[in-house]
Amino acid sequence: MTRSLQGALWVAGTVFVAAASAYVTVKLTAAANPPAILPPPSPESSRPVDSEESLHAWMHQNLEISAEEHDLLLPYEQAFERDRLRLRAEIRQAGQQLAASIRANADQKTLDEELNRLNGLNAELRKATLDHFLVMKEHLNPVQAEKLLQWTHDSIVGTASP
Repeated sequence: MTRSLQGALWVAGTVFVAAASAYVTVKLTAAANPPAILPPPSPESSRPVDSEESLHAWMHQNLEISAEEHDLLLPYEQAFERDRLRLRAEIRQAGQQLAASIRANADQKTLDEELNRLNGLNAELRKATLDHFLVMKEHLNPVQAEKLLQWTHDSIVGTASP
């Protein structure tokens, strides 16, 4: 095999791997946009619940949130929701930019930078979600806080149940 053919195959392979990685990343972040930590499955369905409203309902049902606790937690929930929506929009935009760069046959440095940005935004959303749960925990009674910690743990390791 000639050196130029080897080089061309290496470039084609690299572009294919980058494109496949970007496609999977975009599909997972832009299209499905799953939450960073999934709420437990709903009783009516075997698929995970994916909205903040459902998490809110889960908290009231499983943690027996009182009206006073609800009022106390509401500003934290509203602030998190604003951050979550902003980050999801940034993730969609970063995924679209990466996909456009791949389509435009951008250089590897550009693709790496854009993929790092996308990964950084996803990590920021996961951290914001975890921070939100920990802030909420501080405003719950010990039994409620323990249930929330256990559920958060189980959600991360994939064993959460309704």
